Amino acid sequence: MSAADAETRLLKLEETVADQTRQIDELNEVITDQWKLIEKLQRDLKRLDAEIAEIESGDAERGRATKPPHY
Repeated sequence: MSAADAETRLLKLEETVADQTRQIDELNEVITDQWKLIEKLQRDLKRLDAEIAEIESGDAERGRATKPPHY
């Protein structure tokens, strides 16, 4: 193998590594954004579950006798 061939192979490998590093960085950013969204959605779900439980317990306490007279 000549020095020129070795140099060409080395440059190709360096380009490949640089491209893979860029792709890994981009994927890491996507994963980080998705994880933040998942955590937000989990907090929202817990809050909504608590609100639903509160509403349901309030309905149980009132005996669900809040129907209008025309029913």
